[in-house]
Amino acid sequence: MAKKRLLFIFFLLILISAYLVPNMLAHYKKEEPDLQRVNNITVSSNKEKVDLIILKIAHYFPESHPQHIALVQKFIPLVEEGSNWKIRVEVYPNSQLGGEKEYIQGVRNGTIEMGIGGQSLAELLPGFKVIEFPYLFSSYDEAKRILNSDIGNKATEGLDALGVYSLAWSLNGFRQISTYDKSSKELESQGNNKIATTFSTENAEALKVIGFDAVPTHVEEMSITLKQKAVDGHDNPPLLSYYNGWYETQKYIFITNHIISPTMYLVGEKFWTSLPEEYKVLIKNASKETADYETELLKDAEKDIFNTLKSKGVEMEYPDIAAYKEEIMPLYDKWASNNTMRDLLDEIISEKEKLDNHSN
Repeated sequence: MAKKRLLFIFFLLILISAYLVPNMLAHYKKEEPDLQRVNNITVSSNKEKVDLIILKIAHYFPESHPQHIALVQKFIPLVEEGSNWKIRVEVYPNSQLGGEKEYIQGVRNGTIEMGIGGQSLAELLPGFKVIEFPYLFSSYDEAKRILNSDIGNKATEGLDALGVYSLAWSLNGFRQISTYDKSSKELESQGNNKIATTFSTENAEALKVIGFDAVPTHVEEMSITLKQKAVDGHDNPPLLSYYNGWYETQKYIFITNHIISPTMYLVGEKFWTSLPEEYKVLIKNASKETADYETELLKDAEKDIFNTLKSKGVEMEYPDIAAYKEEIMPLYDKWASNNTMRDLLDEIISEKEKLDNHSN
C-alpha cells in the first residue's frame, strides 16, 4: 500500500512539473528584455525598440591622415552622442568602399550615406573646377574663409541635381611636385617629363608651364602608377604623399603650391530626406565642426612634414613661383569658359582683395 502511494505521488509530481515548468519558463522569457549593445551602451529593444540608423562615410585617405583622424575624433562622438546613440557612424578609409568615383556614386544612389569628395567633383561641377584654378588661393585661412561664405555655396550649384548635398568644406593641402631621382635642372634638360595628376585640364596646362606633361591618374591608382615608374613623378599634397608611403619612391619635392585641394563632406539625398530635422541639424553642424578641426590638424601636421621628409632622404627645391604665376594666371580668362564660371571667379578675386586690404 505504501508503495502504491509513493508511485501515485511520484506520477502526480511529474504531471505538475510538466504543466508548471513550461509556463514558468514562458513567463520569465516574456519578462526578460531583449538587450543589444550599441556602441557600448545597452538598450532595450523589448517594447521601446531602438531603430538604429547606420551612417557610413567613405573616403580615400589613409587612417593616419588628418581627414580620417578628424572623423574618428570629432564627427563620430558628436553624431553618436548627440543622437543619444541612435545613429551609429562607420568610417571607411583607404577607398575600402571603392575609388572616389565609385563611392560618390554610392552616395548618389543611396547605398552609402556620406562621402568625402575631391577631384572627381571638378569633373561634375563647373564651380568646383573654378576653385581648383592654379594659384587662385594663397593660404589655407584665405581658402576656408571664402569657401565657407556664400561663394562656397555658389561653387556647389548643381550638386543637388546629382542627388547629393554639400555639408562642409575641408582641405587636403597644397599640391607640390615630387619626382623620382632627378632635380629640376636634370628634368629641364631631359624634357618630356610626365607627372601623375588630376583629370583637370586647367592643372594640366599649368603643369605644362612648370615643365611637365600631365598624366591623369585617380588617387587610388597612384601607388601602382608610381611603383611601375610609368611617370616621372606626381603632384599631391605632402601629407597625402607621406601617409600613403609615396615619398619612398621620390627623391625630390618642388615646392610649387600650385593648387589648394579642397574637399567636401557630401551626403546622399535619399538618406538626407529620410532623416528628421533634428538629425539633419546635428549632422550638418558636426560636419562643419569636424571639417574645421581637420584643417587645424592639417596645418599642425604640415609644420613638421618637410623636416620629416628631409630625414627620410627627400630633397626640397624652391622654384620661382612668381614666374609661374605670371604665366599661368592670365589663363583664367580662357578657363572660365562660361558666364557662371566667370562670375564665380570674379567674386573670389574680389573677396581675396578685400581680405588682403583688411589684413594690411
